[in-house]
Amino acid sequence: HYVQYWFPAVPIWATAAVAVTVMFVVNVVGVKFYGEAEFWFALIKVVAIIALILFGFAMVVFGVGNGGHAIGLGHLHEHGGFLPNGISGAFLAIVMVAFSFGGVENLGIAAGETKDVATTMPKAVNATF
Repeated sequence: HYVQYWFPAVPIWATAAVAVTVMFVVNVVGVKFYGEAEFWFALIKVVAIIALILFGFAMVVFGVGNGGHAIGLGHLHEHGGFLPNGISGAFLAIVMVAFSFGGVENLGIAAGETKDVATTMPKAVNATF
C-alpha cells in the first residue's frame, strides 16, 4: 500500500506485478546481471539510509517538518528519558536481534565450509530445527 500513498490511482495488483516481475527477471538472468542488480539495489538502500539520517538530523536541529520548531534533544532526559526502566531491556533486545539475524546466516556460511554439503547440511538442519 506504500505506492498508493503517493499514487492513489495505481491499483495494488499493478504494484505487486511490477515487484514480482523485477524480482523474477533479476533471478532468472545470468549471474553477471544479478551481481550488477544487487549492487544497485544495495546502493539504493545505502542512499536511503543516509537520506533518513540527514533528514532526522535536520528535524532535530532545524525543525524541518515540524513547522520550523527544532525538536532538540530534550526527549532524551525528559519524562523518564532514554531507557526509563534501565539498560536491561536494550540488552535483551540485542540478544533477540543477534539470534534472529545470525542463525539463518550461519547455515549459509557453514554450507560454504562443508565438504559434502548434499548429505551433511540436511542432517545438520534437521537436527537443529
